[in-house]
Amino acid sequence: MVRMCLSHFLCLISWSPIAGLNNSFIYNPIANNVTSTTVFRDTITTPFGCKTIIPITVSSGLPITCSPLVVSYPRCANENFTVKATYTGGGYPNHYTWTRDNVGGLYPDTSTITANLPPGTYNFKVFIDDTCGGLCSQNINVVVNPIPVTTATGPSTGLTYTDLTYQVSGFLPGSTFQWQQQNVTLSNVPGGGAISIVDNAISSPYPSTISVSGKSSTAKLAAVRINGLSHAYSADIAIVLVSPTGQALELMTDAGGAFGFGISNVNLIFSDTASSFLSNTQIVSGSFKPTTGGIAKTWPAPGPGTLNQVNPLFNSLFGNVNGSWNLFILDDASQDVGSLTSWSLDFMDSPAPSNIVSANDSILVVQANAAGTINYSCVCTAPSGCSSVSSAATTVVTVINDNVCNAMPLSVGLNGPFTNQGATIQTGEVIPTGGSC
Repeated sequence: MVRMCLSHFLCLISWSPIAGLNNSFIYNPIANNVTSTTVFRDTITTPFGCKTIIPITVSSGLPITCSPLVVSYPRCANENFTVKATYTGGGYPNHYTWTRDNVGGLYPDTSTITANLPPGTYNFKVFIDDTCGGLCSQNINVVVNPIPVTTATGPSTGLTYTDLTYQVSGFLPGSTFQWQQQNVTLSNVPGGGAISIVDNAISSPYPSTISVSGKSSTAKLAAVRINGLSHAYSADIAIVLVSPTGQALELMTDAGGAFGFGISNVNLIFSDTASSFLSNTQIVSGSFKPTTGGIAKTWPAPGPGTLNQVNPLFNSLFGNVNGSWNLFILDDASQDVGSLTSWSLDFMDSPAPSNIVSANDSILVVQANAAGTINYSCVCTAPSGCSSVSSAATTVVTVINDNVCNAMPLSVGLNGPFTNQGATIQTGEVIPTGGSC
């Protein structure tokens, strides 16, 4: 039903077409059963016989229909999540009336609401009405998951240049783990621009370079961020990073499977502390260890030459991090191309630096390089997407260095009394000082 209004005092009104109008000779007729776009024409005749025709377009669409509700992820206890309502058809504006477990008045008249609830299962329902009198409703059951309770443990004290083992407990099966040293200064160095991945050739540019300066002698590369990576066949991509000292680290080769899995605008973070390798099927955004296929790659000059690294570690890189970091990319098969939008480097610096020896899901082994307090935390993410953070600290003291002891002079003193004075061998107490310890 549509009400159309015109006001022309003392004028004669004539509407056409007349089908569906309750009266075609009044100012404000009502049109019923308008099911498509219809143009009504109002012929207005003044007392002086002058006429004018005014067209009025009336559009009528489908009745309002509620679409399934969309709930954000993850849905964790006492953390905000959203429920969004959408619709098709109907008129505008709309009103949204929300209930939770049949209780109203809890949420505002908006298309998206925010909830924060303890663990449990809740029924959200929305009623949407429009100015045409249409009404629809939709509901969904939402499971709010508990936050996992985890505990990280490690040695309270340790020695430099020895292995320190940390582990986390209390996690659910299928959880993922992200270890991170806490008493560090983290910094991101951007500057790696867009790269075109050319079919069966080196990329453009080759290499892409980031210049780093101002880092201390204890700074280490912690992660490489690859942003907006797209390719029609991800297994064709090979990426290697070369440090200012000329050391190479293959980040990914032959990943993504042999069945033509394409990727679009994925963001990858490569680090030693990631809990998994790149998938051998569909690659998705996330944090991963460097992942290689075990097949030798030859990187043309000025690349690093032929490499065949097997899942290398960032800890294999050493030396001054200041200087030019070069990213080389190859496409090693025909028919497909790709690109990335940008890349950057994460560095960490610590007064008590350490090297990661191994990071095997819930267990982390590191080696302390200097005295101080080392604090490692683990972000444990359950299959529900809910995460907890726990940490453990170690006080590291300096182990005695044999090289220092050996540099000390060695002297031997003899205490008498002695016997057999005329003999070659003399007996008594030998008192060493200095030397190895």
